[in-house]
Amino acid sequence: MRDTIKLTWECGECGDVKVSYSNRRHDMNYCGCGKSAVDLEEYYQRNMGAVKDISREISTNKGWKKLK
Repeated sequence: MRDTIKLTWECGECGDVKVSYSNRRHDMNYCGCGKSAVDLEEYYQRNMGAVKDISREISTNKGWKKLK
């Protein structure tokens, strides 16, 4: 299994901020208004609606490290 990636994102419609993790299979995370969603998997990311990336981090043995 690969390292876990954590994506913090914001809905462009309602401004709701959500967090998605790559180690959760078939887990579509919807915002509060339901117009935007992210399914972050090990090998791909599926977006729906107006998704704005805020930060992307990877897990390490010392905690979370920002990805560029």
